[in-house]
Amino acid sequence: DDIASSPPPPAARCETEEDLDFSSCDLKHLSKEALRNICLRLGLRLEEHIFPILDSEIGVNEDGASEMTKYVWAAQECLSIEIEVDEMEDEDPEGLEALERAMLDEDPQLLADILAEVLEKNPDLLNDLEAELKREDPEHYQGMIEELSEGEALIDRPELVADLISLMLAENPDYMDVINEIDEDIAYEHEDETDPARAGKEELRQEL
Repeated sequence: DDIASSPPPPAARCETEEDLDFSSCDLKHLSKEALRNICLRLGLRLEEHIFPILDSEIGVNEDGASEMTKYVWAAQECLSIEIEVDEMEDEDPEGLEALERAMLDEDPQLLADILAEVLEKNPDLLNDLEAELKREDPEHYQGMIEELSEGEALIDRPELVADLISLMLAENPDYMDVINEIDEDIAYEHEDETDPARAGKEELRQEL
């Protein structure tokens, strides 16, 4: 059915992904910008990555669905992808690694684009990767620094880090292990912090 944006109860805050509980605050209560940001957090762009998937699966561009409906479906698709990746990390890490390598072989620029989006949302990961790049490949790192404008830092240009990582992965796919290790270290450092963005993930898992 077509989905119209429906406001939550007046007393409830329901403006961002962090507010989701999938009962009093559901995806359909969020704005299109908030729904788009759910996908951007994962490094996924609606027009480039998600709408084509939805169109191939359910003909989203042919069934007359409203724009709001498409955004809700897209956000749900992004959260479903995140759940599937989480499950693969736990149950089949080798399969996930093979998927990452296949993605790199098929479209290195797509991987660079996704990395750039993820790094933009995760400055801790960007800073750790910068230190790793400086240590592992100082020549390429210096070339990347020279591309910065006066007053800019790499935190302002995550796409430069993403492009360099993509290049290094193309030359040595095993570098993905380094990226995963850094990401796991950051997750461990923050494991005791409340993560409201994932508070309703189990409810969504049951719905899908």
